[in-house]
Amino acid sequence: DTYILIMNQNYILPDMFDEKIIPMYNHPFKFEVNKQELKTILDRMAIVARNNKETRIYLELSKENLTIKNIDNNFAIETIKAVVEEEIVNIKIAVSVQYLIKVISQFIGNTVRIYCTPDIEDCRVIKIEDENQTNYYALNLLEG
Repeated sequence: DTYILIMNQNYILPDMFDEKIIPMYNHPFKFEVNKQELKTILDRMAIVARNNKETRIYLELSKENLTIKNIDNNFAIETIKAVVEEEIVNIKIAVSVQYLIKVISQFIGNTVRIYCTPDIEDCRVIKIEDENQTNYYALNLLEG
């Protein structure tokens, strides 16, 4: 199953079946984390990020970790183990903590995979799935 998640906004999405647009949706690289650990951290981050623009947080990738930061209003930082493909080490993605919580809550699997690209400008849409390959595409228009 594939779902596209857009929260409380009106957008005209690029046609994901257009050959020129497909790369915007199908990023080649991914990182994986434990769903329950991620959900627990996101629930805590949602409290400190509630006054941020679009409840924005930052996902930062290192060789073996995902660091989740809230730096807009209140400072918070948490790190969890992650399997990160080499090509996306050291990138930073701004994303709504509420978007992630809503998507991750739909998964029945134990692992969350988030696909992205080293070119952060191309991360306007991120694909999020579990090991059962239930896919969500989250439109991500937040500035980093």
